[in-house]
Amino acid sequence: MNNQIKYLVILIVGVGIGTGIGILISKPEINKSQKELDQLKTQMQTSKDESEKTIQRAAAEIARKENELKRTKTLLIQMDTQLKEATAQLQQIKTGNISPNETQPVAMSTPTGSTSTTAAHEYTIQEGDSLWKIAQNQLGDGLRYKEILKFNPEISENQTLTVGMKIKLPEK
Repeated sequence: MNNQIKYLVILIVGVGIGTGIGILISKPEINKSQKELDQLKTQMQTSKDESEKTIQRAAAEIARKENELKRTKTLLIQMDTQLKEATAQLQQIKTGNISPNETQPVAMSTPTGSTSTTAAHEYTIQEGDSLWKIAQNQLGDGLRYKEILKFNPEISENQTLTVGMKIKLPEK
């Protein structure tokens, strides 16, 4: 039995030595695998962070576009209402129920959301007048001659103005 114990001890010591040698031999591979695993974890975290930032930017852009769409819808509704009011006034003028002088100004929305009115004051063309000069002298900016054209669809940009002719001017 003593021999059996010796053999058992030798066997256990041999297994221990073999395991130790195996661990020492595979240690560099284990370290290499651990480094690769750490690199993969870092790459995954970086990808996750970048994805979250992209999602946040996309969400912010979507919110901005939704707000812009809401403002545009509101403006379109306002403009539709204004168009209906102006159409009703025009119909009343056509049917003779009111004269053009009795009409009320219709507030017109501009794309920026500010308003201007269709109310205009009348101006009588003088000798030497041009749309540019009238815009410069009466409205403070020669470039506003285009507004004068909008208020007076019966005249064109290249038309010679007749002295005594009456035109409408937008408010300053």
